[in-house]
Amino acid sequence: MKHFQINKKRLGITIIIIGLIMILLGFESLFHKNIRNAVFVENDMGKLQEQTVLDGDVAYFMPNNWKVEEKESEKNHILYHSDFSWNDDQIKGYIEVWQNNIALDTFMTSTKNTALKNKEYKNYDSRKTQISSMDAYEVSYIQSDNGESYDTYEYYMNGKDYVVKLIFLTPENTTNKSYTSVFKALSEKIVMKN
Repeated sequence: MKHFQINKKRLGITIIIIGLIMILLGFESLFHKNIRNAVFVENDMGKLQEQTVLDGDVAYFMPNNWKVEEKESEKNHILYHSDFSWNDDQIKGYIEVWQNNIALDTFMTSTKNTALKNKEYKNYDSRKTQISSMDAYEVSYIQSDNGESYDTYEYYMNGKDYVVKLIFLTPENTTNKSYTSVFKALSEKIVMKN
């Protein structure tokens, strides 16, 4: 029968290293959250204000100094629509909540074919991802509309009963890296209770 001897010195060092790794992971999570919030301050966008729709089933956040205007949709499958803009339309866009009865992949194909059918666009990039534990797509491209070109960033999140469509437009070549961080942070703050 063999005897195992525990090297107390190695065991102690291993426990200390594991503890330090856990502490660093905790700080990284806190740091990441603070960086996301700092990007709003850096761009003078104000504090985030919660918007709840559909009897609280969907919540999203927008900076409080952005102009937000809810509009009625003429389409039955669009349950909610709100336009937003900031800094003389340096950033503009909208958020929609769609009734979901098809797969997100099918929804994405249909949306692309419909939305871009009569528009010029280039550099189209679509990536399937996870946003706040929801199946999602991140889409970016440059579109031309009425003689103006826009860098376009779209986020589609799939809940049980809804698809949230969040779109940001900035004049072409004016988008900086911190804007894309703002867009990503706002998409991550969408909550669907279903």
